[in-house]
Amino acid sequence: MKIGIPESMDSSKYYTRYLSLASGNDLLAELYNISSLTLFELNKLQDGDLQFAYAENKWSIGILLQHICDAERVYAYRALRFLRGDTSEVPGFDEDFFAQGSLGYKTVPHFVEEYTAVRSATVHLFLNSNLDNLDLKGNANGMQFTPRELGWLAVGHNRHHLNILQERYLPRLQ
Repeated sequence: MKIGIPESMDSSKYYTRYLSLASGNDLLAELYNISSLTLFELNKLQDGDLQFAYAENKWSIGILLQHICDAERVYAYRALRFLRGDTSEVPGFDEDFFAQGSLGYKTVPHFVEEYTAVRSATVHLFLNSNLDNLDLKGNANGMQFTPRELGWLAVGHNRHHLNILQERYLPRLQ
């Protein structure tokens, strides 16, 4: 089973920037690929590094990692609703509000365990769904999405935050 990247997405959407970071032509393979890259970078960290923020009013690494999991859960929930044909409006989520309610991770193994579980759940959602419904439209946060787009957003969003980790956090830790 191969789930290709969406042919197009409304370029006015905030989320388009994440899709532009997703590459490849097989969603499930790319979910595994970005997982491997993320876990590789996490192996460079010590537990104490998770409290580090590169600037004032920026998230700590632990909260950044929690945000990756939180956002993927939201994307997967939306995809589940739309894959099952639910056309009712799904509310948005405020990432900063979620971050304020997050403790962030205290240890690298805690992140690895949760991240792996969340990613596995996302992969299994798509593996066990009717692929004829991948392009059904649903409404979330005042915008239209398809399950296909939401799956690829999980890849691109993860890539976005991995880039931030590599560019803004890790160099300042050394």
